[in-house]
Amino acid sequence: MASREIFLRLLISFFTDLGQSIGSQPLRYILLSLLAALFLSSGLVFVEMREDVRGGYLEEGSPSVKEHAVYLEFMRSKHKLYAITMIALASDGGSIVREKHLDEVVKIADVTQHIVVTPEGGQPYSLANHTNYGKFTIDLVRLF
Repeated sequence: MASREIFLRLLISFFTDLGQSIGSQPLRYILLSLLAALFLSSGLVFVEMREDVRGGYLEEGSPSVKEHAVYLEFMRSKHKLYAITMIALASDGGSIVREKHLDEVVKIADVTQHIVVTPEGGQPYSLANHTNYGKFTIDLVRLF
């Protein structure tokens, strides 16, 4: 019990002295904080940032690139893999995991991926052409 009391007194003393020091010399602490922030962030000057949207933010020769190539070959796809994320909320604030609501989500996903078609290069083109596994995802929701 005595050691705890000594520890608490030391903490109180430390923070009292720190508060008085900051209160009497605020400019010194502001400059010290700015210098510390400048020093700690100075390494960012040498960081090379580049965006590789076409490569999907993957380095050449990485396992992910090879796996992606195998997937495209297996699916006989000429397009890179893209995904769509849909967030569904029940209008009554209840659970979305109800048959009526899931059926509505499937209908909306079908419309957005398959029914909305635009011509490209003389051929009909839908979002499902770009999202290779869109149908698979919709089928999973149907099974659920």
